[in-house]
Amino acid sequence: MWRFALVRTGQLLVTLFLASVAVFLVIEHAPGDPAQVQLGLSATPAEIAVERRKLGLDASVMHRYVVWLGQALHLDLGRSFATGLPVTRTIVTAFGYTLRLDVLAIVLGIALGLPLGIAAALRRGSRLDAGISAFAALGLSVPVFAMGTLLILVFAVHFKVMPAAGAGVPGQSVLSSLRYLVLPAATLAIPFAAVLARYLRVELGEAMEQPYVLTARSLGLRRRTVVVNAWRNAMIPTITVMGIQVGRLLAGAIITETVFSYPGIGYLTVQSIQSLDYPVVEGVLLLGAAVFLLVMFVVDVVIGFASPRMRIEGA
Repeated sequence: MWRFALVRTGQLLVTLFLASVAVFLVIEHAPGDPAQVQLGLSATPAEIAVERRKLGLDASVMHRYVVWLGQALHLDLGRSFATGLPVTRTIVTAFGYTLRLDVLAIVLGIALGLPLGIAAALRRGSRLDAGISAFAALGLSVPVFAMGTLLILVFAVHFKVMPAAGAGVPGQSVLSSLRYLVLPAATLAIPFAAVLARYLRVELGEAMEQPYVLTARSLGLRRRTVVVNAWRNAMIPTITVMGIQVGRLLAGAIITETVFSYPGIGYLTVQSIQSLDYPVVEGVLLLGAAVFLLVMFVVDVVIGFASPRMRIEGA
C-alpha cells in the first residue's frame, strides 16, 4: 500500500508542476496589457513602460515564472494589480465562500443521487426507473445558467421565499446565511445527483446480474444482503465519478457563482479576468488545479484501500 501511495504522490507532484507551467503560460499569452488597463486609454507609452516595470512585467518570462513559483511554494502569490491586496488573502476569503456552497451542494447531491440510482437499478424497466432516468437526463442536459435562472424566477421572483443573489452581510445568523446558499447549492446539486444516479444505476444494475449475485439468490440469501454485497462492488467505480464531480465543484463553479453573484472562487475568477488582474487569475487557476488533483489523489488512495486489485495495478 505504501508503494502505491508513493507512486500516486510522485504523479501528483509532477502533475502540479506541469499545471503551474500551463497556468503561467496561458496567462502570459492572454490578450490585453494590465498596465494599459491600470492607467487607462489616455496613458502614454512612457507611462505604460513605467507601470509595466512597477508591476514586474518587464522581466523575462522564465525569470517571472521562477519568481512566481518560488513565492507560490511559500503561499505568497503576490499582490492584486486591481486592489493592491495580497492575492493569497483574497483567494482564501473567496474560497471560504465556495467551500460552504460546495459542501451543501455535495451533501444534497449525494443525498439525492444515491437513493435514486439504487432505486433505478433495483427497478430496471419500471415506471420508477423511467422517471429517474428522465430526471437524470434533464439534470445533465439543462445548462447550469438556465437552471440557476429558472430557480431564481420561481423561488426568488415569483414566490419570494429565497434571495436571488449575493451571500448576505458579515455577522448574519446561520439561518440567514443558509438562505443565500440554497438556490446556488441546488443548481450545483441537481447535475451532481443526475450524474451519480445515472452512473450508479448502470454499475449496480450490472453487479446485480453477476454470477455471484445469481448464486446468492439461488441459495436463498435475503435480498437485502445480496443488494449490499452488489452495492459494495458498484461503489468502487462510482467513487471515482463522485471524486471527479467533487473536484470540479471545489475548483470553482464559475457559471453558478456568476449567475447568483456569489462571491466565491468562480465569481472572483470572472472579475479578475475582466480587469486583467494576472496575479489573482494565476492564483485561482493554480488553486483550482491543485484542489482537483488533490481530490483525485484522495480518491485513488481510497480506492486503493478498498480494492487490492486496483492498488496492485496502480502501483
